[in-house]
Amino acid sequence: MCAMTTPSLNPLRNKHHRHQRGAAMLILMMIVMLGLITLFTFRMDRKGPELDADRKTALALAQAKEALLGYAAKDTNHPGSLPCPDANDDGTSDISDYAGPNCRAPVGRLPWRLLRLPDLRDGSGERLWYAVSPVFNANSGTKLNSTYSGQITIKDGSGIITYNASTSTGVIAVVIAPGGVLVRQGAASPQNRTCIVGTTCDAQLVCNSPFISVPKCNPINYLDLTGSEDNQDFVAGTTNGFIAGVIKDVSGNAIVNDRMITITASELFSVVTFRMAKDLASLNSPSYYPSTFSGLNTSTTIWDPNKWTNAVATYTPNASQTSFDLKFQNCAIIYTITGPAVTRNPSSC
Repeated sequence: MCAMTTPSLNPLRNKHHRHQRGAAMLILMMIVMLGLITLFTFRMDRKGPELDADRKTALALAQAKEALLGYAAKDTNHPGSLPCPDANDDGTSDISDYAGPNCRAPVGRLPWRLLRLPDLRDGSGERLWYAVSPVFNANSGTKLNSTYSGQITIKDGSGIITYNASTSTGVIAVVIAPGGVLVRQGAASPQNRTCIVGTTCDAQLVCNSPFISVPKCNPINYLDLTGSEDNQDFVAGTTNGFIAGVIKDVSGNAIVNDRMITITASELFSVVTFRMAKDLASLNSPSYYPSTFSGLNTSTTIWDPNKWTNAVATYTPNASQTSFDLKFQNCAIIYTITGPAVTRNPSSC
């Protein structure tokens, strides 16, 4: 009897079929992977530049904030004060940016040269804008200490007030990344950010006076409007402040693309009170501290002239009076001073 074989049981044929199925599966997987890679690449092509722009904006804002806090802490006459905005886009804040005790431009560009920063730009390539509470500007004459609060109101993208200047909880300063050109609400044409060399600005593109008349130096051409909130200006101590973008209309078009970072009283006085505590430590003998604060030496160019004694909340020497704890008003930090050494807990107001 001849041995019979069943084709389906042929090991060579089955092996061949398995190879075909395996190859087909591999090809299918490659097609799927290629599709996924294509889709991923397409999305990255669309979102990659946007993400890069956002990262550049965030970094520029953070650098600006750090520099402003450093300026406030190091000011030799009025610790806590900040420069006026740059009105003519020359990168600094000088006599042309002040009008007596006030800032010539309540909202102007960040004075990056004065702050020893690089020429910071947001993700759209624009320089940063900036506003400071009037009592905190460097020429205001205010005897600044931690009893003062910010005068600028901030609203989130939905219009909810997050910092309210009308209830003494406003921010001290705000730095704004203006983003790209928009058609402002109610305007007939896009924002105009130009100047004419030799007519409205010089060869370095610094605006000629009157600065506000030059499109390049007018905040209306950079900062946006939604409803009744207009970021080109603010009124100190009221709810007329700034609204943070990005805000889009029902069609998905940006109507406010101003991104911002703020400096709160807590943030500013976290660094300024540290400076004041160290200054006090350097003035007084570490061997024996008085039982009351009035016995300490505060006769410096910054303590008495700026009435920092009025901002002291508590003064507590230890039992042997070889160190003392110091706390300022409106700040949760307790400073412990022992000779020239100053420690603090917590680290922020």
